[in-house]
Amino acid sequence: MINTKAKAVFSIIFAWLLCFFLALSDAYMDDAYIGFTYIRNLAEGNGFVFNVGQRVEGVTNAGWLLFLTPASLFLPIPATAKAFSLVFLSISAILLYHNRNLFFSEDADFRTVLILFCSLSSFDLLYFSFTGMETAFTAFVILCAVLFTGRGNLNLAAMVLAFAFTVRPETVIIFPLWALMAVLTRSINLKAGLKLFFVYFGSLCFIEIIRFSYFGCWLPNTFYAKPSSSGIFSQNLLALAKCNGSLKNISFPFSNLFAPLLAIAGVFSGFKQNRALGLMVFSVTAAGYAFSIYAKEDWTMTGRYFSPYTFAAFLIMFTGFSEVFSRFGMALRRQRLFMAGLATIVVFVGILNAWFWLKPENQQSYPWYVMNSRPLKEASRWIEKNTPPDSIIATRRIGCLSFFARRRIFDYKFGLTEPEIAGLIKTSKEPFNTPQNPMLKEIWQKVNPDYILEDTGLIHGFGFKQHRGSFEVHGKSYSPAHEFKINENTNWVLCQQK
Repeated sequence: MINTKAKAVFSIIFAWLLCFFLALSDAYMDDAYIGFTYIRNLAEGNGFVFNVGQRVEGVTNAGWLLFLTPASLFLPIPATAKAFSLVFLSISAILLYHNRNLFFSEDADFRTVLILFCSLSSFDLLYFSFTGMETAFTAFVILCAVLFTGRGNLNLAAMVLAFAFTVRPETVIIFPLWALMAVLTRSINLKAGLKLFFVYFGSLCFIEIIRFSYFGCWLPNTFYAKPSSSGIFSQNLLALAKCNGSLKNISFPFSNLFAPLLAIAGVFSGFKQNRALGLMVFSVTAAGYAFSIYAKEDWTMTGRYFSPYTFAAFLIMFTGFSEVFSRFGMALRRQRLFMAGLATIVVFVGILNAWFWLKPENQQSYPWYVMNSRPLKEASRWIEKNTPPDSIIATRRIGCLSFFARRRIFDYKFGLTEPEIAGLIKTSKEPFNTPQNPMLKEIWQKVNPDYILEDTGLIHGFGFKQHRGSFEVHGKSYSPAHEFKINENTNWVLCQQK
């Protein structure tokens, strides 16, 4: 049962979530619209595709999109995604509190409340959850795996984490890492570990057979379209070691070397009552760190990659603090004061971020106008009404345009719609920042885009300097046909092939 104090806590949490939800009621990530297009095409009988007739898996969160599809048959797709995210964050908070005694043998109520306040004030977690992404769903799925582990339902935990692979591919490392550590620390015996591995591996094989039979590829196209490198890994690792928050892929307060060290202290000393559970929380957090360090800095310049792991990260952080304080003989009252002070700082930073970044003037600047898509919708709807239905549009911002304009989109930058371009990117290790790159010539001439839609500055970079005239891309001549105002400094320019 939830006591009176807990009811007050949850009232504050739900009120905060609802306020954030309403503040972003009309905001959706451009990336989210990529997934919404897949859902719409599937619902309309055109298959789980982005461009009708092209079976390319240009998303990494197919599990989230397929989950949304049944409800999207009756409700608007974007609103469905946003509503489910609110539900999953709320359920995650309730589940974590309800199972608090799994994680803490003493002072469980107090510590769990701090974890909930810290997690649900995380700007990155809330922003990407409420702009249509899979963030809240991923956090919920991972939490379910953690709770199944804590309650000894290890087969269920293995199958849930296999499913998580369809929502966030980097989660594939969680279970193998957990199983290896669990066997080495004798939390489970080798025979049990092998059985669980076969359950997990069998579930993954089932998923991969379905993926290959439909798309003809073992991995999403984004795996090839957005490669990393050892140089990027080293650079991000160095940024983490600086402890100054310069690694933007990781959310506050985890973008420093101190946090992982604290996590190690927490897992190997703080979860004495359930070592397998502690190892799972550690493995989840480690996956968030590993992906955030492996990947290039996200174009959003936020902790989007780390955000689904926020609950686990705060859980292990506070466990680590408790263990360190206990080792030094700090009284429980002093521990409470220190952790409450830390939580206050974290919550204050979260509220400050929300107040600052959600201000209309900041939401109009880059990258926020792509992260909320507000100014992109009107342009996309105009294109839907004023271009031929069979038009092909080359652009690098493909989500909102595809969903509202209902045109075939040619993603020349990342190749999310084109495996050939993704293959070229995998070789060159860099996306194509201009369609005039010589490597694109053959595929550009084959696709033969009718339009190019890009920012004014990029169009000028093609060699077009005036509002009259034309420019050439691989032997095709284009000239501006219409401009759309995005903000005070940026226009979208629709250029038509002559």
